[in-house]
Amino acid sequence: MFPASLSSSLQNTERMQLTKNLERPLYYVNSLAILWFLAFIVIGPKYTTGSSLLLLLSLITLPFNLKSARTTLQEQAPWVIALLVYTLYLVTYRALEGLPADKLDPPFRFLAAIPILIHLGRYGFHPATIGVGASIGCLIGGSAGIEEVMSGRAFRAGQTIAHNPIPYGTLVAMLTMCALHATITLRARLLQAVCLAGTLVGLVAVVLSGTRGLIPAILLAVAYMGYRIAMHAGISRARLAIFAAAGVASIGLAAYQTPIVKYRIAESQAEIAALQSGNLNFSLGVRLQMWHSALHLLGQNPALGVGTEQEKRDTAAAEFLAEKKYNPRLFKDFDHLHSEYFDTLASYGLAGLGALLVLFAGTVRRVPLPGKVPLVMVLAIVAIEALTETVFVDTKLAMGFVFLVTVLRAQALAQQKAGAEAEPSQPPLAIPKNGL
Repeated sequence: MFPASLSSSLQNTERMQLTKNLERPLYYVNSLAILWFLAFIVIGPKYTTGSSLLLLLSLITLPFNLKSARTTLQEQAPWVIALLVYTLYLVTYRALEGLPADKLDPPFRFLAAIPILIHLGRYGFHPATIGVGASIGCLIGGSAGIEEVMSGRAFRAGQTIAHNPIPYGTLVAMLTMCALHATITLRARLLQAVCLAGTLVGLVAVVLSGTRGLIPAILLAVAYMGYRIAMHAGISRARLAIFAAAGVASIGLAAYQTPIVKYRIAESQAEIAALQSGNLNFSLGVRLQMWHSALHLLGQNPALGVGTEQEKRDTAAAEFLAEKKYNPRLFKDFDHLHSEYFDTLASYGLAGLGALLVLFAGTVRRVPLPGKVPLVMVLAIVAIEALTETVFVDTKLAMGFVFLVTVLRAQALAQQKAGAEAEPSQPPLAIPKNGL
């Protein structure tokens, strides 16, 4: 018989050896799972094989990684806390409303990001995975959207292959920003070419989606990336301003050549003219009715809102709609208010808006440069589009955002530890010597 202390020591040694033997296979499996998720998130199911595999692996390996889990949770505290605050607030609120279990997921599924974050922090994945995966996602999903417009099956990309052109365009825009960033930062020429192709296809698909809010979001995201590159290169602010103006003009001119953009600009001009004449029976006008009504609902219960049930909101707003001569079917015909911020205020109150802002802030908090750049770009897409669209009402878009932030944060922290920016170039498929 071995003494108890020796037996425990042998078990710990065997466990450590088992974990070490799994490092290389899990590194590649993680890379493949992330690649798969990003490649097929646009046209595939909202819960893909890639994310399910990562969650399964993270739960299986968690007992072996309790020590490293504590370190990861400390390093990633802003994102972990943000996920907990946002998810638990919404889930608790909906549960107290008496909603069925299927209305709790998402956001309950967002919590799966936490064990995945621990798993990726321990075993890592290839640094080119996110950029290449996002580029393939743009090539597949973007091409599908372009094809449906070019073939005449749809006027806007995402009308037939996705739930709606707006979440389709937003999801493709997030992937495009990751592809663009990878085009600039990857060293291998072949991977740069793939990422450049994905970026171009993604941008065309976003434009063809006709989602007006994404144009300023993309311009701001690209401007931020350009600013960081210029600061790193020591370019003067005057030259930076010239380059920025030229870039914005070039993108705007290129976008204006497409029929859908010309149509949406003409539509916007007509809507402004109608608005000036007091007519609110058009896209922007209906949104203004919704947002004004949302503020009325907020006034009834500023702290907690009036709830998420459509019938309850309709009853609470009926008198206000009649008084303002707004569309009396506003809350019957629409189950959300076409603005993440206003919808959250009406449904969950100021406390809910606070939880949403915590989620957005947690996206980029305590993330070092240069890994912070793609996170800010992705956040810009979602946060700006959320002004005129309830982005998280679409499950696939919500899951795509949480997954992207999770893997980008894992990559950024690993790069900081490894000093990846100072390492010499490595073969595209080699495991970096210092982790990610």
